[in-house]
Amino acid sequence: MLTECWQRHDRNILNLDQALEIMARAKIEVLALKGPILGRRHFQPPFLRRISVDIDLAVRDRDLERAVAALAGEGFTPGMSAETSRRTSHHLALSRPGAAVIELHTKLSKLSVEGLMDDLFARATHHELPTGRLACIPCPADEMLGLFEHLAGDRFGSFSHLYELRRIWRASDAGLRTEVLAAAQRYRVSASVWLTHIALQTYWGERLLENEGAIPRSWLHGTLNEAFLHRMERNVAQGGERTAGARLEGRWLDLHMTESPAEALRMAGLITAVAFREALSGRLGTVPRPEWPA
Repeated sequence: MLTECWQRHDRNILNLDQALEIMARAKIEVLALKGPILGRRHFQPPFLRRISVDIDLAVRDRDLERAVAALAGEGFTPGMSAETSRRTSHHLALSRPGAAVIELHTKLSKLSVEGLMDDLFARATHHELPTGRLACIPCPADEMLGLFEHLAGDRFGSFSHLYELRRIWRASDAGLRTEVLAAAQRYRVSASVWLTHIALQTYWGERLLENEGAIPRSWLHGTLNEAFLHRMERNVAQGGERTAGARLEGRWLDLHMTESPAEALRMAGLITAVAFREALSGRLGTVPRPEWPA
């Protein structure tokens, strides 16, 4: 079992290296998000982190079409057009038989504000893969901010993601924590941090925030409690197919994570755009329950 986990981790490293090679040949700057690099940086041995099922790359919005074209030239097929992805999602997935799915992220999550991705590139650092390639990655504060967004964007549906965020947060120093909380306020994702605070209190009896006033209150802060956390978890924990009603409830829960009425209106527009997209594709009834990637 341990040997198999190690082999899967090594395959993920090679999959990431190959994806980065495609982007490098096309002269497209990308950031490697989460995945095996997160395991190498925060877990010893690295395969103790839950093995990723896809390759997550951050790409600037202006480079999205070029990145899709570069991957299409290597046999990858996009799940939607770049323009549809911009209107209805925070990433675009491309697949090829026998290869790991590659997700191109123009935002960290559906909760992200505009402008964050450009700032991530400006503050990026590097990590050397076992292959010798230098992979660009978010700086430590941005990496952790992304984990908060990822967890909340997946509606706290993955206990392993909550565990790894807890692990990394506990190992970080006070300066890094302060930097992360400041970034959460700056990029208006404080609700994600607050609900993670609730989750750690609920499951480990621990406090993420020593001072609960360290982050600002969102306009619906009063609704973000343990009961709301469990509603989010139940929404993604249903077995079998996800009905239109379950997916609509999920989007309604996402709306509660917004920081202001104006952002709620933006989220409502996203909900409408996604519903319209699925109606056109005939998927408005039921869809398979998603597998939450690492």
